[in-house]
Amino acid sequence: MNKTLSSAMAAYRHYRAAISKRPVYRTGRYALFSLVLAYILLLCFPQVLFGHQVSSGNMTVYSREPLHQNINTVLDRVQKGSLLHQSTVPM
Repeated sequence: MNKTLSSAMAAYRHYRAAISKRPVYRTGRYALFSLVLAYILLLCFPQVLFGHQVSSGNMTVYSREPLHQNINTVLDRVQKGSLLHQSTVPM
């Protein structure tokens, strides 16, 4: 059983070594890595996609178009009614 397992592992290593040398595999791997990296960077830095930004308290709203002047009052009302800022949670 041990000999069968070691030969299967050796065959798998040989297969992986042969696959990893193919240009299609390398291109696909780099493309996937690039897409994941771009997604993470866009989650961390959304300012790249949105030209307008309004911050109020600990909330930030991003928009492609100019935001209405009343957005600050809306954000204040949201923060006052938020369960995150209440000391006790109603049941």
